[in-house]
Amino acid sequence: MDRVAEFLAAGSVPADELTAAFWSACHGGQLSTARYLLSERVDLDWIGYGAATPLDIALTSGNEDLIAWLRTVGAPTRAELPPA
Repeated sequence: MDRVAEFLAAGSVPADELTAAFWSACHGGQLSTARYLLSERVDLDWIGYGAATPLDIALTSGNEDLIAWLRTVGAPTRAELPPA
């Protein structure tokens, strides 16, 4: 969390970098970091590596608290997204 806070305090961080950091937190099962980053301008629908949304990748982490939280904030799986 300290590194994330330093990253954000350093100045204007592009939205795509924040979203990638959020996705990575979900991949790593890091609920507190994901919560912190959600207060920024992240895209819950972003499809990252492996064609996975933050919720898709969190499902692989096995962190049930993170998965439940993502569902409460409206994060979709890729299958739940409207067709492009």
